[in-house]
Amino acid sequence: MKGLSAYQREVIDDLSATKDLPLPPGVLEKDFLTTEAIKIASTICDDEVKVVFCGGTCLAKAYGITGRMSEDADFRMVVREEGNTTSHDRRILSAVKHKIIDALRAGGFEFTEKNYRARDNNSSMRFRLPYNVSYPSVASLRPEIKMEFIKISPTDATGMRPVRPLAEEILNITSAGQVEVECVSMRETLSDKVVALLRRMGDDRASYSDDPRLMRHLYDIDRIVNIGRVAWEPSLQKLFAGKVQSDILRFKGHCAEFADDPVKKMNEAMGKLRSSPMYAANYAGILSDLVFERNPPDFEAAMSTFENIAGRLLDELGVEPEDDCSPSP
Repeated sequence: MKGLSAYQREVIDDLSATKDLPLPPGVLEKDFLTTEAIKIASTICDDEVKVVFCGGTCLAKAYGITGRMSEDADFRMVVREEGNTTSHDRRILSAVKHKIIDALRAGGFEFTEKNYRARDNNSSMRFRLPYNVSYPSVASLRPEIKMEFIKISPTDATGMRPVRPLAEEILNITSAGQVEVECVSMRETLSDKVVALLRRMGDDRASYSDDPRLMRHLYDIDRIVNIGRVAWEPSLQKLFAGKVQSDILRFKGHCAEFADDPVKKMNEAMGKLRSSPMYAANYAGILSDLVFERNPPDFEAAMSTFENIAGRLLDELGVEPEDDCSPSP
């Protein structure tokens, strides 16, 4: 089973010996292995398809604007040629699935068919990669590395960003573990996270709506706005509107009320987020276990940021913007 190398263990032990270790060793362990999985995924691109890094882990590891461990590695798959038939895309994505499986196994990750699932003609693939644990477990972390690949083309400009293990970032060292990865923009990630948080809070499945991990989105949104300096603009509004429509189609089976009236449902979720003490407690748990930032935003600060940006996006939803909405680089 995949585990740390002697070098990786030595780096973690050196950090553990200091008094300023910002995160438990188990978090740094998982981050080392997650970074290896990201590096493997970055090799999947070819003439027919490319993968683009996205989500909270991208914010943390590629953009460096969040001070938390993010354990999931999410990617978008983009079929390069336009206007292809369904059978053409199915063939390409089937080949991509086998390429991912072979690359992960060649990289030392051992898993069986029960550890991955492919749906919708391989346009959605999810991998759960077990690994050999050397340090005490952390309650907020999953016991495996989750990777997800979804066939969705970015709608904003992408860019190449360096990614390296968190422990090396803390020590300000660079090793062969660093890799350049194509990434979704912070602006598009912001729109995705606002919709994801509010939609999932209204999901018919309690395991989704009450998941404590949802509060990671709240923290990330605050950092995108306040560290990444992403503010409301017509192009952000266009990205948000597109994400709402995409989620209506993808999740209407579990979020019927969201599909019928997304603005009403998301405003209800905002009120629930503000009024229920459970969410404040879940947010505090995320800060305690996974955030290593010295002075992270507390729940009230993060909520204020969220209400300002999400409130504006919801107010403008369905309103035709007058300015040019074309994505900027």
